[in-house]
Amino acid sequence: MLADRLSQGPLSKRATDTPRSGIRVIFDMVQGLQDVISFAIGEPDFGTPKHVQEAAKAAIDQGFTRYTPNAGFEDLRQAIKEKLQRENNIQTETNEIVVTPGGQGALTLALMATIDPGDEVLVPDPGYASYRSQVIMCGGRPVSVPVYEKDSFRMLAENFTNLITNRTKMIIFCNPSNPTGAVLKESDLRALADTANDHGLLIVTDEAYEKFLYDGSRHFSLGSLPDASKNTISIFSFSKAYGMTGWRVGYAVADRPIIEQMIKLQEHVSAHPSSVSQRAALAAYRGPQAHIKKLVADYTARRNLIVNGLNRIKGVSCIQPDGAFYALANFKSFGKSSLQIATDLIKTVRVATVPGTAFGDYGEGYLRFTYACSMKTIKEGLTRIETASKTL
Repeated sequence: MLADRLSQGPLSKRATDTPRSGIRVIFDMVQGLQDVISFAIGEPDFGTPKHVQEAAKAAIDQGFTRYTPNAGFEDLRQAIKEKLQRENNIQTETNEIVVTPGGQGALTLALMATIDPGDEVLVPDPGYASYRSQVIMCGGRPVSVPVYEKDSFRMLAENFTNLITNRTKMIIFCNPSNPTGAVLKESDLRALADTANDHGLLIVTDEAYEKFLYDGSRHFSLGSLPDASKNTISIFSFSKAYGMTGWRVGYAVADRPIIEQMIKLQEHVSAHPSSVSQRAALAAYRGPQAHIKKLVADYTARRNLIVNGLNRIKGVSCIQPDGAFYALANFKSFGKSSLQIATDLIKTVRVATVPGTAFGDYGEGYLRFTYACSMKTIKEGLTRIETASKTL
């Protein structure tokens, strides 16, 4: 029997069914090319704050190089609890928090703890590509919820109510959004929570970009609503606001029975996040926060530059995002697929973007730009795209 199965191939259906990230396809495409302007990878260009770096160095000297509790260090979870109460109005306890290897690790554990084969999960389209892939990895079925440019790409309850079936288990969304930069209003979130409660659905809310808000936009955490706290898993990350993408440290907060299962699963997946990264994360939350105000001001200027520049290019339009550091620009007038336009930009002017179809079928006709890069890079990239637009 084993020989028969192996004759059909050694790989699992889980592995072969999981799609590759469209972002990485572009990343590989530009490898070896010279003079590439990249708007593709969403990574802040500022370094990890000095006091966070120093805390990591001190942690090594102090012997924080061994195993940690599966849920993460207690003092870090306490600092997270205080931050959640202070900034997100989420009332919780440390035993309802798990520290993970990045926000991505929290998403993996959340889905592993709740999704069974055949369960349907509502995901925004266009939306962060990993949601779809991780649902598939857990044996679930992702169901696209269209988000429309006319709605500023906000995920609205009215757009998915008719998609709910007796197999629907969960809703996942990112707020502020990758790839659109959309910020959900409090009224949007309350309507979403009401719909989830009416149908007995779980909610995973990815809040990795919570600090990146512009023009007075306000971040509202769904987990702060008393009638949503029991069925909401809120995910946060140190990666974006603290320039810690490579440190791999994030966390999730949820009702205790869910968190207990996530902690148990983490024992068998990674045991725990890096000990040194956890000490750095503690310093990030306990230390000065002045850099955040400055980076938001810098990113506001970058957003304005790239959006205004794109809108000046004939045939291109781009609505102004309210959060994160992404802009989803409309290239439909050129009559080509997103992938073809992205490929043409690489080949003709050495500009890398991400085709909207990397984030779902409803992303067709769009390109995602990250403005987590210098003003100089943005200006040069816009100049090249305007040149290419004449032949696209």
